[in-house]
Parts: sequence; C-alpha cells; structure tokens
Amino acid sequence: MVDLLCSEYGWTIEQVFDHTKDQVGELVKVMMKRISRDLRFQAELHGATMKGGPSDNAVDVGDDLSKLGINVVKG
Repeated sequence: MVDLLCSEYGWTIEQVFDHTKDQVGELVKVMMKRISRDLRFQAELHGATMKGGPSDNAVDVGDDLSKLGINVVKG
C-alpha cells in the first residue's frame, strides 16, 4: 500500500509514514473511488459497462479528511 500512495501522490516513504493509519485509510478509500470512476469512464468511452465495484454515487469526503488533519482544497 505504501508504494501505491507514493506512486499516486508523489510522496516518499517517509511522507507516507508521517500520516496516521486512519489518514492513510481515508486516502486509500478516496483514491480507489477516483480510480474506479476513471475506469468506468474509460469503459464507457469504448461502449462497455463495468459490473460490481464501488458505487458511482458522489460522496464528499473532504470533511472526513479534514477531521483527520489532511489538507483539502475544495473547488
């Protein structure tokens, strides 16, 4: 999981370990939702549909991340 966060966010291993377990868990959850949406979008571009996986419902996770001390830029 550490290498996934390093790759996704451009962090060093030390930067990942600067976060709490709860923070890392929330970041992974948000990252996986984004990846799932990206994959669904790519599938739709090719006329395919994906079955299963996380729902596409929009969820505002900014407040959850902010409570864990992670800076969130809302746009």
